Order: sequence, then structure tokens, then C-alpha cells
Amino acid sequence: MVLAVFTCLFCFWPVGLVAIIMSCVALSYRRRKNDLSASRMTTVSIIISVITLCVGIIGIVVIYFSAKHYTERHNAYLTTAEPRHLHGWINGRRYHNKQS
Repeated sequence: MVLAVFTCLFCFWPVGLVAIIMSCVALSYRRRKNDLSASRMTTVSIIISVITLCVGIIGIVVIYFSAKHYTERHNAYLTTAEPRHLHGWINGRRYHNKQS
């Protein structure tokens, strides 16, 4: 039950919620002395919790590297961009450099 709650809160809540439900069903089977069904439901709950944990870790890694890639590209753009006055702008107005 603890693993199911942990994965629901911190990893991927929709599948974690299913793991919590399976864990609750396993507890109710255990209370009714139906050990075979309780054992099966416990196994299903653990498998779903581990899958949820893997999905959560993969999601965190993808988000981390996506954010890192975006900030590196954005910072590289900011450091290589020319100042505004070199693009033909003065005080927010476009000027044309007339050559004779």
C-alpha cells in the first residue's frame, strides 16, 4: 500500500490510483481470509506500482533534459544575437541608411 501511495503522489497519478485500488482490494481479500486472491492482487498492485514508478522516472528525466536543451538553445541565442541598434532600429523606429 505504501508503494502504491508513493507512486500515485510522486510519479504518475492515474496509474498510481489503480495501484492503490488493487492494494485495497488485496487488503479486503486478506481480511476475508482469501489468501490466494489476496496474494494475486498484491502481486498485481506491486507490478502496477513498479510500472508507475518507471513511467514517473522516465517522465522526470525527459522533462529535465527538455528544459536543459531549451535553456541552452535560448541562452546561446541570447549571447549570439546582435544588439537592436545594429538591425536598423533607433529608439524603436526603423531607419534607412541611405548611401550616396
